[in-house]
Amino acid sequence: MKIFKAIKLSAILVVFSLNVSVLSAQTGLEVMTKNEKQVFADDEKVDITMTLVNKKGKTRVRTINQVTKSDEARNRSSIIRFTSPSDVKGTSFLAIEYSDRDDDQWLYLPALSKTRRISSSNQTDNFVGSDFTYEDLATEDLEDFKYTNVKQETLDGQDCFLVEAIPVSESKIKETGYSKREIYVRKSDFVIAKVNFYDKNGVHFKTLTTGDIKKVVNNEKSRAYEISMNNLKTNHKTILKFSNFQINTGVETDLFSKRNLEKEYSYD
Repeated sequence: MKIFKAIKLSAILVVFSLNVSVLSAQTGLEVMTKNEKQVFADDEKVDITMTLVNKKGKTRVRTINQVTKSDEARNRSSIIRFTSPSDVKGTSFLAIEYSDRDDDQWLYLPALSKTRRISSSNQTDNFVGSDFTYEDLATEDLEDFKYTNVKQETLDGQDCFLVEAIPVSESKIKETGYSKREIYVRKSDFVIAKVNFYDKNGVHFKTLTTGDIKKVVNNEKSRAYEISMNNLKTNHKTILKFSNFQINTGVETDLFSKRNLEKEYSYD
């Protein structure tokens, strides 16, 4: 009887160990799936103030409108339009996501009266002089990365999961420009608090931090009202401050077209 109990206990411990291993392997993906659910909205509008800070501390300020809309397959369309200052006013960016092919991205430059298609080879380029790349602006496809929940840390008094994200292929590393990301996700609301970006050689070269995280008025979604991207190689920084979030208020699908990219359009 004692031998049976010992065998039974050993079997239970083995099964428990296997379950812990499985859960550990899945936890990173689970955390990012909950983050994706938190971020998702049928449509969203927001005003943004972008401040560019060079290594000498000199600043340039731009204002932006952004509108997004998701379809039934949860593919997102997004249009970003610069409203000031005069040298970038009217510059617009359109991105349309697809499930079965590469996304479409276009950049309209009013000074040239020209719309330029952004190809997959351009994803690592900086977006209009900022420290964000075109890849950074895209919705994350969870199937393209392996997520591992490395440990738990506390940032600014908030308990966070530290999730390591590694592209599943060399081609994805080339496309994104990142060999690895360390993503800090808050336990309380699954909002991203911080991201460390590693280049193709495994060197940490950019850090994104978020702040002023709170629920949007008249909505249960939480948003970061300030995001900063710091390039450690160039000592250049981009600060985004968000205001006037409007979530799930209704946005027309025909807004997201090349025709509207090249003309004044009211988001109201």
